[in-house]
Amino acid sequence: MHQPAPFQHALDDAARQDERTRIARELHDDLGGNLIAIKMALARLSARLPADQSGLAGQAQYIDDLVERTIESVERISLGLRAAPLDLGLVAALAWLAREFTRQTGVAVTTHCPDTPAPAPAHADALFHIAQEALTNVAKHARATQVTLTLEREGGELTLSICDNGCGIDPAARTRPHAFGLRGMHERASALGGVLSLSAAPGGGTMLTVKIRLAPPVAPAQNKKQNE
Repeated sequence: MHQPAPFQHALDDAARQDERTRIARELHDDLGGNLIAIKMALARLSARLPADQSGLAGQAQYIDDLVERTIESVERISLGLRAAPLDLGLVAALAWLAREFTRQTGVAVTTHCPDTPAPAPAHADALFHIAQEALTNVAKHARATQVTLTLEREGGELTLSICDNGCGIDPAARTRPHAFGLRGMHERASALGGVLSLSAAPGGGTMLTVKIRLAPPVAPAQNKKQNE
């Protein structure tokens, strides 16, 4: 059965993103892992060099620096490939982020992101990176087994919430601007006139909520006037 062009285009985009994700994963896991193994083997060899072999020690250090720069390049390229989900829209990007988080950590993520009109690129970028940072915090600190990620639009306001069933955050820690990367998330939200808050989640854990007021749509009459 012939698929409508927009639907087929979405499938093609998803397939391309899956391929980018696969390449990024292989770069990070396979090539990155091999480079780290080389670095460790080189360190063991360097430790066995005689003290009077300064020339060999210098060459070993040069190779170690080269391997380190290559590892950084692999990380940069892999990150660039993984940054592409936003090309598919915020809802698809958040779904991809949830799948990757579950694959990497084993923590189940339930997403509630009903289709809504796409926000401006700046809003989408900020919310995606806030969600990314919040999930990183869950993995590092929360000891959670379940996360719920919700994106809702009501009127002119877009709300992102990430709720986990972990150990929660010490109330005193919430007031420290550098704690858990909160400063960066607050800055992203504030730059768009939004508000980020932390609260205790129902039943334990932590809920992070970001509310961003979207610009009202321009009325057709105004559009026409601007275009004249």
